[in-house]
Amino acid sequence: SGVSKSAATKAFEKELSALEGQTLLQKILTEIRNLYRSDSDEDDLNDLCSYAEKLCKFCNAFKNMQSSSLTRVSNIKEPKDRITCLLVGNHSAGKSSFANWYVGEKIQAESVAIETAGITIIRKGKSRMSWKGAQSAWAFPHIANAAKLGGVLDYLNVEFTTSNERAFRLIEFIDTPGLTDGTLKYPFDVDEAICALAEEADLILFFLD
Repeated sequence: SGVSKSAATKAFEKELSALEGQTLLQKILTEIRNLYRSDSDEDDLNDLCSYAEKLCKFCNAFKNMQSSSLTRVSNIKEPKDRITCLLVGNHSAGKSSFANWYVGEKIQAESVAIETAGITIIRKGKSRMSWKGAQSAWAFPHIANAAKLGGVLDYLNVEFTTSNERAFRLIEFIDTPGLTDGTLKYPFDVDEAICALAEEADLILFFLD
């Protein structure tokens, strides 16, 4: 084509040719390792999906990869720094009480009125402090979809505590408003918000009275 290849592209192709004698698993692990190296100067290697596409183009071992596999790769979620535990259940069923017991502090008010209940993330921090609204959504991308729902942002809170109780340093709780029979209304769609949060949760605890 008359267009010279960049040093990064040549190095990339050389590495791919060296993979031919490896098992498929070895190849995948090697390429994931290479993906996170910081010395690549090519913009098209900045995410897993584009990297998978480049593998399909240059490496015979990956030429037969189905397009659906590339879609699944692009949907890989960014690792979180701790386990997300979603607390779901009836109103006054003990969700906040459980969080307070586990943390060893009264972080959450219990039996909160329907009108003032919101979504609260409880995490370990360097000091006792509270965040509200947009600051909470910006800091924790895994709750972004829930935060985009109408009315949720105004009722989104983060409570930081220095507690060392149990395994709290490894966990974040998301305390949700109590589920009702529909006769009482929240200022946002609680069911939709809980479903959005459940998509990102590692563990869901249900509380029934």
